[in-house]
Amino acid sequence: MSAIDRYWGPEYHQHNPNVPDGVEGVKAGLGGYFQQFPALAVSRKRVVAVHSHYGNAPGERGQAVVDLFRVRNGKIVEHWDAVQDVPETSANDNTMF
Repeated sequence: MSAIDRYWGPEYHQHNPNVPDGVEGVKAGLGGYFQQFPALAVSRKRVVAVHSHYGNAPGERGQAVVDLFRVRNGKIVEHWDAVQDVPETSANDNTMF
C-alpha cells in the first residue's frame, strides 16, 4: 500500500466502475482486495495490450475489452482477453475509456 503514496498521482482517475477516483479510492479498492487475499502474488509479463469499446448493436452500452497479445519474432503467438460490460452507473464520473 505504501507504493500508492509513491507512485499514484493526486489527480488519479479510475476507470473501473467499482472503484472511486483518487488515491483514497485506489487505497480502499486495493486495500480490500489485499485483505481478502493476503498471500497475493503478482508477476508482470511481457504483453502488448489493446483497449477497445465493443458495441454489438446501436444504442447498447457495450463492453470494455482489453486484448493482451504475446508477440515473438514480430508475430502474435498467444492471446488473452478481459471483457467487462459497461454498467449503467459508476462509482466515479469517468467512462471506462
